[in-house]
Amino acid sequence: MLMQGDTEKSLHLVYAVSNKTTEAESHYHSSRFELYAIVWTLIRLRPYLLGIRFTVYRSGELMAHVDALSRLESTIDNAQALEETLDDRSLVMTLMTLEERVRYVQQADPDTCQLINILEKGEELDGISRFLVPKPLRKGIVIMAHDMAGHRVLDQTLKKIQEHYWFSKMCKYVQMHIGGCLDCLVNKKPGGKQPGELHPIPPGKRPFAVVHLDHLGPFETSLKGNRFLLVLIDNLTKYVLLFPTKSTHTQAAIRSLQKFDDQWGLPDRLITDRGTM
Repeated sequence: MLMQGDTEKSLHLVYAVSNKTTEAESHYHSSRFELYAIVWTLIRLRPYLLGIRFTVYRSGELMAHVDALSRLESTIDNAQALEETLDDRSLVMTLMTLEERVRYVQQADPDTCQLINILEKGEELDGISRFLVPKPLRKGIVIMAHDMAGHRVLDQTLKKIQEHYWFSKMCKYVQMHIGGCLDCLVNKKPGGKQPGELHPIPPGKRPFAVVHLDHLGPFETSLKGNRFLLVLIDNLTKYVLLFPTKSTHTQAAIRSLQKFDDQWGLPDRLITDRGTM
């Protein structure tokens, strides 16, 4: 909703827009979906926002305490408070590799620990060691194998992940991630047979120079025994002529065209479908 404030700081509705999400958009991560909604709204309201300062408000109270702390007045010097709270000797920065992070999170994940206990009692199958990826790290693994690796297709992304990692229902998880990837949806070339190019028919230079014709029916038989209509449409003016006929045979069509010729003249070109006439 686009709101405008008055001199009394009251907000009044100026314009409202809405849009139904597609199947792919419904799988977006909440943060990406919210950002997409903001961008889409700003594009729709662009004529109203050009050249003015505006503020984007969103619903929710996430991280409200951070905003409150930023507004809190304090007379304590930040550097002094930090020095009193933390001892420099206790500050240790640990740089972990991705494999070390996986092991660390594995130890904290109960489901993963249960699987590790099962695997430790099992037998070696293919001799290839892979990391068992816990749920908190699966998203990051897939992003590295897909988003940061050239947006590969499903098979290539799975093959890349399976070289070093494994987790339950990997194929379905990766498929859902790729199905909601915005870059893939925008730039992906559709597979299968591509639609052919259109070849528009140029209009005639005068009325009834190019005429399209086709049959309609069968209808209920008239008093004169007619059951069909021969439809003639001028390509230039779109003028429509109807000629009742008893059948769709060639002779019936020729008789109708002779009536057309007597009144409008012989056309330069007749266009019909591939049906029999």
